[in-house]
Amino acid sequence: MNIKGSLGVISASEIKGWAINEDSPNQRVHLELVVNGATVDEVVANEYREDLKKINKGDGNLGFRFSGDYSKALDIKVMVKNSNIQLKRPNKSIILLLARQRSGTNVLRRCLSTHNKVFSINEIFDTGIYNNKTFEIYRNKYLELISENKSDLIGSYYSYHFDCMDESKKPITHLESFEKYINFIKDVSPNENIIIDVKYNHIRNLHGFITPLTEGVPELFKIVRRNNWKVLNLTRKNYLKTFVSGVLAAKTGAFVIDKNSKFNANETTQLDINTENMMTSLKQMQREDDFIYQHLNSYTNYFQIDYGEMFAENNDFDKNFLNKMADFLRVDNSFEKAPLLKKLQTRTVQDIVTNYNEVSMALKDSPFASQLEEY
Repeated sequence: MNIKGSLGVISASEIKGWAINEDSPNQRVHLELVVNGATVDEVVANEYREDLKKINKGDGNLGFRFSGDYSKALDIKVMVKNSNIQLKRPNKSIILLLARQRSGTNVLRRCLSTHNKVFSINEIFDTGIYNNKTFEIYRNKYLELISENKSDLIGSYYSYHFDCMDESKKPITHLESFEKYINFIKDVSPNENIIIDVKYNHIRNLHGFITPLTEGVPELFKIVRRNNWKVLNLTRKNYLKTFVSGVLAAKTGAFVIDKNSKFNANETTQLDINTENMMTSLKQMQREDDFIYQHLNSYTNYFQIDYGEMFAENNDFDKNFLNKMADFLRVDNSFEKAPLLKKLQTRTVQDIVTNYNEVSMALKDSPFASQLEEY
C-alpha cells in the first residue's frame, strides 16, 4: 500500500482528515482510532471533499471523521487498519508577515509565492475581503481561488470568525476562532510554508474589533511564541516614502499595479502635502517600529528586512535579498527574479509634491530630515 493522507482537525469532540491508497485510488482506506493505546473506533475514508478533488486527489471521496468525547485523551493516533501506518498532521509552517501599509508586502508576497513550497495569503484581518454567509461558501470560494492560482486574493479571518459564530449559535471569542482559522488554513494549503499578512494597525485585532497598537504584549505575539511561528518583519525605514506612497495611492486609487498594466496616473499625479499630518504620521511610524522591535527582537524566529534591500539597480529582486529569503524559509532559491508588480513611485519628491519647500522646512531639524535627501 502507498498510503497518503493527513489529520486536519483534532478537537475535544471530532477528529477529521483524509487518506488515499495511491496504488489503488478507488479502493477506500479503512482506519482505526487508537486512544490512550486502545482501539476505540473504525471508519472508512469515503467522505467527499471538494478541496481534495480540486487538487487532483482521486475522486475526492477520501475524507473521514471520528466523533466522540476526546477531551481526556492523552494520546490519539489514527492508524490504517491491519498495518503500522499512522496518519499524522501535515508538517506545515506559519510565517507571519508583519508590516505597515505601503511597505511593499504585495510585491514581497508575490515574489515568495513563485516558489513551489510557499503559499501566501493577503491581509487576513482585512474586513473588506469576502464576507460570505456560511463557512461552506467561504471554503468553496477559498478553494476556487486556490485552483485558479489566486491564493494572494484570499482573506479574511473575519469571514471565518462570523461563520464560526453562526455555526455555534453562541458567542465565540477571537482567540477561539483564530486557532480554528489557522488549522483551516493549514488543512487547505497545498504548500508547506504558509505566509499570512498582518499589518501593524491590525496586530491587536484579536483583543476586539480593530483596536490600536498600544503598550502591552499583543495576544497575536503570544500565539506566535506559543506555536513557534516564524516572523518576517518587512520595514520601510524611509517613512517619508511610505507616507507619500499612501497619499499617492489614495488619490489615484492604484494601490497595486501589475507589471503589464498601462496605468500611468502615478507618473503624472501631483500632491499637496499636509505637513502637520505628515509629521504626525512619521512619528507614529517610528513608535510602531520601536514597539515591534522591543517585543520581537529577542525572539529566535524573528527576521527583519527593509524594503530598500529588495531591489537591484535594474529593478529585479536583489540576489542577496532572495538568498536571505531562501535561508529564512529553509528552501532553495528558485524564486522568480523579476517582480510581478510595478513600483508606484519612480519620480523624485520634487516632481511629486507641489509644496516641496513647505515639506522641506517641516522636516528640517527633525529626526526625519535625512529622509528627504535619501528619497
